[in-house]
Amino acid sequence: ELEACHDFLCRHAPILSHWPALFVQQALNEPEGCAAHVWAQGIVGRETDSVRLLRWLNKPHEIQKKATDTVTAFHWMPTCVSVQPKGRLAVVGTGQGSLHIINTETGQEVRSLMSSCDGISGCVFLQEGLLGSTSFDGQIEVWDIDSGCRTVEVDAHKNSITGCDVTTDRKNLATVSLDSKLKVWAVPKGSLAATLNNPCPLNCVTFHPEGHLVVAGGWDKAVRLWNWLTGQSVATLSGHEVSVRSLSFSPSGGLLTSGCLSGDVRLWSAPTWKCVGHYRAHQGATEVLQFMEGGRLLLSGGSDNMVHLWSGSLGLSIGQLGDSMERSAASQGQGSGRSAMVESPALCVVVAGDYVAVGYQSDGIHLYHRDSGERRWVSEGPGVSVRCLLWLQTESQAELLVSGSDDHVVRLWCRETEGHMRSLCRLVGHRGPVLALACSPDLLASASEDFTVSLWSVQSLQDQAGQSGDLAPTSVLRGHTGGVTCLCFSPNGQELLSGGKDQSLLVWDVSASPPRLSRSFLHCHTDWITGCTWTESTLVSCSNDCLVRVWDPASGQCFREFVGQDSPLSSVCSLGEYVLAGSGSGELAVWQWESGVEVTRIPAHSARIHHCTAYWHSGAKGEIQSQYTKPKDLAVATASDDGTVQLWLPLQVENRGSLSDHSGVIRGSAPEEEVPAFLTVAEDRTMRAWSI
Repeated sequence: ELEACHDFLCRHAPILSHWPALFVQQALNEPEGCAAHVWAQGIVGRETDSVRLLRWLNKPHEIQKKATDTVTAFHWMPTCVSVQPKGRLAVVGTGQGSLHIINTETGQEVRSLMSSCDGISGCVFLQEGLLGSTSFDGQIEVWDIDSGCRTVEVDAHKNSITGCDVTTDRKNLATVSLDSKLKVWAVPKGSLAATLNNPCPLNCVTFHPEGHLVVAGGWDKAVRLWNWLTGQSVATLSGHEVSVRSLSFSPSGGLLTSGCLSGDVRLWSAPTWKCVGHYRAHQGATEVLQFMEGGRLLLSGGSDNMVHLWSGSLGLSIGQLGDSMERSAASQGQGSGRSAMVESPALCVVVAGDYVAVGYQSDGIHLYHRDSGERRWVSEGPGVSVRCLLWLQTESQAELLVSGSDDHVVRLWCRETEGHMRSLCRLVGHRGPVLALACSPDLLASASEDFTVSLWSVQSLQDQAGQSGDLAPTSVLRGHTGGVTCLCFSPNGQELLSGGKDQSLLVWDVSASPPRLSRSFLHCHTDWITGCTWTESTLVSCSNDCLVRVWDPASGQCFREFVGQDSPLSSVCSLGEYVLAGSGSGELAVWQWESGVEVTRIPAHSARIHHCTAYWHSGAKGEIQSQYTKPKDLAVATASDDGTVQLWLPLQVENRGSLSDHSGVIRGSAPEEEVPAFLTVAEDRTMRAWSI
């Protein structure tokens, strides 16, 4: 009963702290039979004449649990919150000039400090026991929270201080004000280190994690970056349509987010400072932005009283093929035979319309419905690794699937009815595992570990569609000195690009009769080339050397290079203006190939990505972008060693959760570094603690 009473008080603290006379009414509103309701019924039975109450007839039968762990109420409106580096204490500042020191575990107030200023506008821990606060009358104060003494007072600005932030090493404090100045202070003494002038009043400020850059947002809709050590302006970012209200850097410094009065949040990629995405976060101003969990999550708080948790980077998951729970059931013998989900690594994936075909290391080919994730067909035959897949569109509109496997054979399949594929014929001629496939309107190409590329006429495949048997290639291309790992036709279908373990890229003129080697680009990488693609005007390759390189197809000159972090890159694809690459660590990276801007990095899998393929999620089908298709409709499927295929919208953000417990504008947030939790304060005069 004591635990139930404590739970009741925590859930109703925001109301009871302001209207304690509602105690009995709130208890009576509890579900029938719970401790608080039984106690309230007893009160009503004894004091019918003196207590006037309402009975809730259609109330829930169970206690409605909220996401908030603890609630702390204040007499005055909170304006800011900050958590001690070790997470033991939090400080909340109010508009009346008080600072409340709170125990983060219990939510109880340990001590309160009273400033002589005209209300606290911001607070931040400068050291474990040292707190800095800013005020609406332009003052900076430094407090020793153990003794409760104010150690420094600085007349910092001529108008209200609207934002403050501290460097990662907590040696410098930045403040911005309605007086249009950004100032950097050395702490704990409070000496002025730099003054930067802005053409308009400022609302918010944040430091780059490395500490040399400082960013501010103001009334003129712009986000400005300075190197405060030199006083030089670095960039001015435009895109917001109204005043900028909030800013936050990801812990890596690779992404800057900004929020404005309209609720729009924009993401800027460092160091190019190009906008890589934006979305509407709130129905009203985005007052608070805060990266958490090492950049995995982005918190936003708004004037609509809502707190949202977003993915810390672009990348919206829209589906998974091969659920881990089903794989677990299969391993335990549940289900029947091949109807259970496979545990085999997924090696390749290809998307066409509503269907996704996946090739596995030891379980053949599976055909899934793209939207429902339902498996419609499983191939029968030898349990060999299927290394590559390709949907082949013919003039008769018959949907043909081509597969290449470790038994040196290319197979042709026809989808006759929904959920069923029929084996047509075998394409033979290779003397090693088939590693890659590509097609143009006229030709099908296959690449093998035997150093060769084989070509087949699409017309001959169409003629063979109603027959069975083996079909030999029309041409065999020899030029590589190692296994050929990737293929891609030029946009006009007249040339074929191949890359291999010999670290070379070869361009073949397949319009000639017979096809011939047109250009050779040797030593393109320092390790195996694992993927290649042909954009509108460039060649792109990736390698085990962790690099993506962009080439001029005429001269063979590398004019752009992307770094895939410290993990080998296993696959690359392109669609529209974007290049996407999967890595051995399970990460999916996206770049704009023309500008060189890194758009996002998605932790797509827990194991190596073997293959990725891009497609348009809506508007257009296949690889043709229509006038109705928007960049946000770019989708990618990734096949991994973990046995799953993930479907992503890499240019969209994912909402991980929405919290609506506050009943006032969100004024501040602070993550707890030692545990997965964070605090928020709002105009409803409460501080709430949330678990992640």
